Amino acid sequence: MPTSGRMVVRPETTTTYWLSAMNDIGGETRPLTIYVAGGPDLPNPGAQPVSSPVSAPVAVPVPISRFESGDQAWIQVVALTNRANADRLVEELSQRCGERPVIQEVPDPKGKVESLLRVRFGPFPTVRDAKIHLKSLSSKLKGTGSTPFVTVH
Repeated sequence: MPTSGRMVVRPETTTTYWLSAMNDIGGETRPLTIYVAGGPDLPNPGAQPVSSPVSAPVAVPVPISRFESGDQAWIQVVALTNRANADRLVEELSQRCGERPVIQEVPDPKGKVESLLRVRFGPFPTVRDAKIHLKSLSSKLKGTGSTPFVTVH
């Protein structure tokens, strides 16, 4: 996948895309749902469908310390630099925890390596939900080489 550029999409049905934006200190990934006119799943009767194409990824500076509506909470288990190790950990945690974490690849903010692979559970709708879930997983997350925490992006 290219690191920058433009992609035009024209969905025929309501579709959710995940857009990522990054800068020198981090990044965020957020969902963007395109509601198609005449579709059965418009969020409310007054909602306006989006009919213009969407360009992605968005190359703009991203504030990562601010909690905004639409942000989602994640449980970050660890950040690794080796894809094979991240994949192995995902498989191990899937079996231990009964749910599958995701790997989010982001540029290394310190520039020491090309990218970091964040192994995370989520997203959760609120920080409270993520903290409750982290508490329920805490005994199963021991031995990962890191202290899991809740983050918002």
